Amino acid sequence: MDIKRREFIGSALAGSAMGLPFASGAQNKSAAGGAKEYLYRSNDEVVIEKAASGKPHAGKVLAAIEPHHVSEKYYFARGPQLVNRIVDISAHVDQKVDANVAIVTQGPGGNNGARLRQRLAAKGQRLPILANDDDTANRQYVKHFVLDYDSKARRGVPSDRELGRKYGLEWAEAFHYIGPPESRLDPYIEEHQKAL
Repeated sequence: MDIKRREFIGSALAGSAMGLPFASGAQNKSAAGGAKEYLYRSNDEVVIEKAASGKPHAGKVLAAIEPHHVSEKYYFARGPQLVNRIVDISAHVDQKVDANVAIVTQGPGGNNGARLRQRLAAKGQRLPILANDDDTANRQYVKHFVLDYDSKARRGVPSDRELGRKYGLEWAEAFHYIGPPESRLDPYIEEHQKAL
Protein backbone atom coordinates (compact mmCIF):
# COMPACT_ATOMS: atom_id res chain seq x y z
CA MET A 1 0.00 0.00 0.00
CA ASP A 2 1.49 3.33 -1.06
CA ILE A 3 0.99 6.00 1.61
CA LYS A 4 2.04 9.57 1.05
CA ARG A 5 3.74 11.26 4.01
CA ARG A 6 1.23 14.10 4.25
CA GLU A 7 -1.75 11.72 4.14
CA PHE A 8 -0.17 9.47 6.79
CA ILE A 9 0.56 12.31 9.19
CA GLY A 10 -2.81 13.93 8.55
CA SER A 11 -4.72 10.75 9.26
CA ALA A 12 -2.56 9.93 12.27
CA LEU A 13 -3.25 13.31 13.81
CA ALA A 14 -6.92 13.34 12.92
CA GLY A 15 -8.19 11.22 15.79
CA SER A 16 -6.08 12.40 18.70
CA ALA A 17 -4.73 15.89 18.09
CA MET A 18 -7.84 17.24 16.41
CA GLY A 19 -10.14 15.66 18.98
CA LEU A 20 -12.44 14.02 16.45
CA PRO A 21 -15.10 11.84 18.02
CA PHE A 22 -14.90 8.06 17.94
CA ALA A 23 -18.03 6.23 16.86
CA SER A 24 -17.40 3.05 18.78
CA GLY A 25 -15.52 2.55 22.00
CA ALA A 26 -12.69 0.13 22.56
CA GLN A 27 -13.01 -3.14 20.70
CA ASN A 28 -11.10 -6.29 21.55
CA LYS A 29 -9.32 -8.09 18.77
CA SER A 30 -7.35 -11.23 19.47
CA ALA A 31 -3.68 -11.35 18.52
CA ALA A 32 -0.75 -13.66 19.15
CA GLY A 33 0.20 -11.81 22.35
CA GLY A 34 -3.34 -11.72 23.72
CA ALA A 35 -6.24 -9.31 23.37
CA LYS A 36 -5.52 -5.80 22.09
CA GLU A 37 -7.78 -2.81 22.22
CA TYR A 38 -8.37 -0.54 19.27
CA LEU A 39 -10.29 2.70 18.97
CA TYR A 40 -11.91 3.52 15.65
CA ARG A 41 -13.01 6.87 14.32
CA SER A 42 -16.49 6.94 12.82
CA ASN A 43 -15.32 6.51 9.21
CA ASP A 44 -12.58 4.04 10.22
CA GLU A 45 -9.79 6.24 8.77
CA VAL A 46 -7.84 6.34 12.02
CA VAL A 47 -6.98 3.41 14.27
CA ILE A 48 -5.32 4.09 17.60
CA GLU A 49 -3.75 1.03 19.13
CA LYS A 50 -3.33 0.99 22.89
CA ALA A 51 0.05 0.00 24.30
CA ALA A 52 0.76 -3.70 24.51
CA SER A 53 3.60 -5.64 26.09
CA GLY A 54 6.30 -7.42 24.11
CA LYS A 55 6.79 -6.41 20.50
CA PRO A 56 3.31 -5.38 19.38
CA HIS A 57 4.51 -3.77 16.15
CA ALA A 58 6.69 -6.62 14.87
CA GLY A 59 6.19 -6.99 11.14
CA LYS A 60 4.10 -3.82 10.80
CA VAL A 61 4.89 -0.81 8.68
CA LEU A 62 4.23 2.17 10.93
CA ALA A 63 5.13 4.86 8.43
CA ALA A 64 5.71 4.65 4.72
CA ILE A 65 7.88 7.75 4.44
CA GLU A 66 10.34 7.86 1.59
CA PRO A 67 13.98 8.60 2.51
CA HIS A 68 15.52 11.70 1.02
CA HIS A 69 19.03 12.98 0.49
CA VAL A 70 20.28 16.12 2.23
CA SER A 71 22.41 17.97 -0.29
CA GLU A 72 23.67 20.78 1.97
CA LYS A 73 24.81 20.50 5.57
CA TYR A 74 25.65 23.38 7.91
CA TYR A 75 27.48 22.39 11.12
CA PHE A 76 28.04 24.95 13.87
CA ALA A 77 31.77 25.53 13.87
CA ARG A 78 32.99 25.01 17.42
CA GLY A 79 36.48 24.21 18.57
CA PRO A 80 38.88 22.93 15.95
CA GLN A 81 36.28 22.46 13.18
CA LEU A 82 37.08 23.89 9.79
CA VAL A 83 35.20 27.15 9.21
CA ASN A 84 34.47 27.45 5.53
CA ARG A 85 31.19 29.38 5.49
CA ILE A 86 30.27 32.71 7.10
CA VAL A 87 26.56 33.55 7.05
CA ASP A 88 25.26 37.11 7.44
CA ILE A 89 22.57 37.00 10.15
CA SER A 90 22.20 40.78 10.54
CA ALA A 91 18.61 40.81 9.29
CA HIS A 92 17.68 37.91 11.59
CA VAL A 93 19.56 38.63 14.83
CA ASP A 94 16.37 39.69 16.63
CA GLN A 95 14.78 36.31 15.78
CA LYS A 96 17.88 34.62 17.20
CA VAL A 97 17.48 36.72 20.35
CA ASP A 98 13.79 35.73 20.60
CA ALA A 99 14.68 32.05 20.22
CA ASN A 100 17.34 32.26 22.95
CA VAL A 101 14.96 34.08 25.31
CA ALA A 102 12.24 31.49 24.68
CA ILE A 103 14.48 28.62 25.81
CA VAL A 104 14.12 28.96 29.58
CA THR A 105 15.02 25.39 30.59
CA GLN A 106 18.60 25.32 29.33
CA GLY A 107 21.34 27.44 27.85
CA PRO A 108 22.53 30.95 28.60
CA GLY A 109 19.39 32.79 27.46
CA GLY A 110 15.94 32.42 28.95
CA ASN A 111 15.31 34.52 32.06
CA ASN A 112 18.96 35.17 32.87
CA GLY A 113 18.71 38.87 32.04
CA ALA A 114 15.87 39.33 34.52
CA ARG A 115 17.78 37.31 37.13
CA LEU A 116 20.87 39.47 36.69
CA ARG A 117 18.77 42.65 36.93
CA GLN A 118 17.13 41.36 40.16
CA ARG A 119 20.47 40.28 41.62
CA LEU A 120 21.94 43.74 40.99
CA ALA A 121 18.81 45.46 42.35
CA ALA A 122 19.18 43.49 45.61
CA LYS A 123 22.60 45.15 45.98
CA GLY A 124 21.23 48.58 45.07
CA GLN A 125 22.86 48.49 41.62
CA ARG A 126 21.70 48.35 38.03
CA LEU A 127 22.95 48.07 34.47
CA PRO A 128 21.18 50.63 32.26
CA ILE A 129 21.37 48.23 29.29
CA LEU A 130 18.98 45.85 31.13
CA ALA A 131 16.31 48.59 31.39
CA ASN A 132 13.47 48.38 33.95
CA ASP A 133 11.42 45.33 32.93
CA ASP A 134 12.12 41.60 32.73
CA ASP A 135 11.34 41.17 29.02
CA THR A 136 13.73 43.93 27.95
CA ALA A 137 16.36 42.68 30.42
CA ASN A 138 16.19 39.17 28.94
CA ARG A 139 16.40 40.41 25.34
CA GLN A 140 19.24 42.83 26.04
CA TYR A 141 21.14 40.22 28.05
CA VAL A 142 20.97 37.73 25.16
CA LYS A 143 21.78 40.26 22.44
CA HIS A 144 24.60 42.08 24.17
CA PHE A 145 26.13 39.48 26.50
CA VAL A 146 25.26 35.99 25.20
CA LEU A 147 25.67 36.73 21.48
CA ASP A 148 28.34 39.42 21.79
CA TYR A 149 30.31 40.70 24.78
CA ASP A 150 30.56 37.48 26.85
CA SER A 151 29.86 34.99 24.07
CA LYS A 152 32.98 32.88 24.60
CA ALA A 153 32.11 32.25 28.27
CA ARG A 154 28.34 31.92 27.74
CA ARG A 155 28.27 29.80 24.54
CA GLY A 156 31.84 28.68 23.91
CA VAL A 157 32.03 30.45 20.55
CA PRO A 158 33.28 33.89 19.51
CA SER A 159 30.94 36.87 19.39
CA ASP A 160 28.54 36.95 16.44
CA ARG A 161 29.02 40.71 16.24
CA GLU A 162 32.83 40.50 16.24
CA LEU A 163 32.74 37.76 13.64
CA GLY A 164 30.48 39.94 11.51
CA ARG A 165 32.81 42.94 11.79
CA LYS A 166 35.72 40.76 10.69
CA TYR A 167 33.90 40.18 7.38
CA GLY A 168 32.30 43.62 6.98
CA LEU A 169 28.92 42.53 8.36
CA GLU A 170 26.96 43.62 11.42
CA TRP A 171 26.28 40.06 12.73
CA ALA A 172 27.46 36.68 11.39
CA GLU A 173 27.69 32.99 12.24
CA ALA A 174 30.49 30.58 11.34
CA PHE A 175 29.76 27.13 9.93
CA HIS A 176 31.50 24.09 8.62
CA TYR A 177 29.64 23.66 5.33
CA ILE A 178 29.42 20.49 3.31
CA GLY A 179 27.68 21.05 -0.01
CA PRO A 180 26.69 18.69 -2.77
CA PRO A 181 29.68 17.02 -4.36
CA GLU A 182 30.67 18.67 -7.60
CA SER A 183 30.10 16.34 -10.51
CA ARG A 184 33.04 15.75 -12.78
CA LEU A 185 30.87 14.16 -15.46
CA ASP A 186 29.95 17.32 -17.40
CA PRO A 187 33.55 18.59 -17.69
CA TYR A 188 34.62 15.10 -18.78
CA ILE A 189 31.92 14.98 -21.45
CA GLU A 190 32.84 18.49 -22.63
CA GLU A 191 36.50 17.55 -22.95
CA HIS A 192 36.13 14.08 -24.49
CA GLN A 193 32.95 14.13 -26.58
CA LYS A 194 33.11 13.22 -30.25
CA ALA A 195 30.67 13.86 -33.06
CA LEU A 196 28.66 10.86 -34.35
